Amino acid sequence: MFRKVIPLFILATLVLVACAQPTPTAAPTLPPTKAPPPTAVPATAAPAPTLVPTVPPGVAAADVVKLVNVKFNTVTTTLTLWNIQPGLGTVMMEYGNRLSRLWFAANADNWDMAKYQLAEMLEIQEVGETTRPGRAPMLKAFEDGYLTALGKAIDAKDKATFTKAFNDTIAGCNACHSASTGTNWSSYKFVSIQVSKTDPAFYVDWKGAGQDNYITNPAPAATAAPAAVPTGNLDAAGVETLVNGKFNTLDTSLALWNIQPGLGTVMMEYGNRFSRLYFSAHAGNWDMAKYQLGEMLEIQEVGETTRPKRAPMLKAFEDGYLTPLDKATTARDTKAFDTAFANAVEGCNACHTASTSAEWKSYRFVKIQIPTADNNDYLVWAAAKPTGSYIANPTAAATPAPAAAPTGVLDMAGVQTLVDSKFNTLDTSLALWNIQPGLGTVMMEYGKRLAQIVYAIKAGNWDMAKYQLDEMLEIQEVGETTRPKRAPMLKAFEDGYLKPLDAAIMAHDKAKATSALSDAITGCNACHTASTSADWSSFGFVQIKPPTTDPTAYLNWSTAGGTGNYAPTSASTATTVARPSNPGGPGKAIDLTGDAKAGATIYVANCKICHGDQGAGGVKNAGSDDGTVPALNPIDDTLKDPDPKVYATNIDLFIEHGSTPSGTKPDLVMPALGDTNKLTPQQIADVIAYIISLNTK
Repeated sequence: MFRKVIPLFILATLVLVACAQPTPTAAPTLPPTKAPPPTAVPATAAPAPTLVPTVPPGVAAADVVKLVNVKFNTVTTTLTLWNIQPGLGTVMMEYGNRLSRLWFAANADNWDMAKYQLAEMLEIQEVGETTRPGRAPMLKAFEDGYLTALGKAIDAKDKATFTKAFNDTIAGCNACHSASTGTNWSSYKFVSIQVSKTDPAFYVDWKGAGQDNYITNPAPAATAAPAAVPTGNLDAAGVETLVNGKFNTLDTSLALWNIQPGLGTVMMEYGNRFSRLYFSAHAGNWDMAKYQLGEMLEIQEVGETTRPKRAPMLKAFEDGYLTPLDKATTARDTKAFDTAFANAVEGCNACHTASTSAEWKSYRFVKIQIPTADNNDYLVWAAAKPTGSYIANPTAAATPAPAAAPTGVLDMAGVQTLVDSKFNTLDTSLALWNIQPGLGTVMMEYGKRLAQIVYAIKAGNWDMAKYQLDEMLEIQEVGETTRPKRAPMLKAFEDGYLKPLDAAIMAHDKAKATSALSDAITGCNACHTASTSADWSSFGFVQIKPPTTDPTAYLNWSTAGGTGNYAPTSASTATTVARPSNPGGPGKAIDLTGDAKAGATIYVANCKICHGDQGAGGVKNAGSDDGTVPALNPIDDTLKDPDPKVYATNIDLFIEHGSTPSGTKPDLVMPALGDTNKLTPQQIADVIAYIISLNTK
């Protein structure tokens, strides 16, 4: 290889040429030019960070509402608040009294009053259907078979037809009692009803003050919009606020609120106490009069809570009429008292006349009068110490410190514990607890039943005497719950007086029973004398005695079959019939004949997915206590019954109204196929027939 060399002479020539080039002419000087501003480059925004939604800790508000609603709608006697609701015994005391009132009203041609009493019977019947659901089919059948005919006779204002329907109703009552059984009773035939021999309310003028007040085709009540389902999660304090709201807010769509006393039930006690007030004052028992007035105001508060639209009227009556009565009572001024009492009677009637409702353009048919006789003559009006026990300016009760609000968060098990504690713990700062019967209301039933025992023993109706004593203990339990400071005294009275009375009754020993009854009356009076309260240094002004007139003249004390029906069943063998969580009575299906073959087809289309092929079950249900959907083949033994209609009813309740199984959050719930019209009554009857056929061997 060789390198390329540039010859020397060429290189020199190049240098010379370069040096010979002319000098360039300078360019003319120009004025300086302002440079344009630089073009702004838009800044590129930094990308926003992706936000992950923050879910507040706690439990879903909707789940809390669902759980609370189930508690309010499901009769659970292991929860204290449910346990003290009226049983059928208490319900029937009002039911029988209203049946008697209905008789007196119709016979005075006060057909509006008769219609009103019948409607109130149905309203209190609903309480019994709710708290004793096993009796609901029987009560509904009685209504359909007897009360419907009675209602038609009242509407027709036909005295002859009414009398027949009323007598048929009494026969129906007694047939029902004879056929009914209970945990401790093979029959209730010892409870025999009759046409009342005496006026059940001497403070009522049965003629009333005008007829034709019923609105035949009342406009249907406006349907309230359903409450919005809450969203989001709740911490522990939020859960308590929501639960307290349920206890403080009247909501008759919830079964427990729906069965609280309406104004009709309230006014029965109100009127009775008004009559007692009169007899007390006229016997110079001013402390008793003062006490009765105080109890009127207490039961009035119940009516103001459950019927809030009536509250202004009730408060106006209190201010206008009861306050003057109180002043006259405090002054022990009989003349001023009589004037104030007469004015209060007129005020009652003016109020009734002016009051209206969806069904009534006036209640003027309810007319009060100065009582013409005593309906409570087991009370001693002229007590040994009728004055001087009232504490005029009692020391104000210490205000308990409010409970600390819960902190942190709860799971659903914690929510259940909190809700159960609200049902189990007396708390009169909560409206629903505050309107439960106090000892005054409890003792009205307690005393009446003790008086009824006197007549039952005289007639040798030992089963009736035993029943009345057991009912005394049941209502006593209510008083022990709502007034716990009185519980030791009540229990001591039970042990010291009622147990010996019970032993004598069980022995059918009239002499011992009469002696034990006398001792019990003495014990009552000693207890009253020794008892005190913030307002009273003694309750000695409340004295009782054996009644000289029949306390319940619509009962036939000397009925056949008054012994031999008591057959106690141990708690271990007693069973509770399974019931759905959702309230409601039987539907139309139970009166139809079902087709099992058609029911099988309907079952496959609507029920098989949850209850399995031919009801065999086994379908998992996470979140429920059982873990699976209940089988229908075999079906729960408590649903079976030798009476086909009762058996069908037990199944129908679940299909009609649906049910939510117990548990924290079940995946599957039983839909209300009847209430939502998903199935027709005939289809439900067919499904019931099919399910029963699966369990027939």
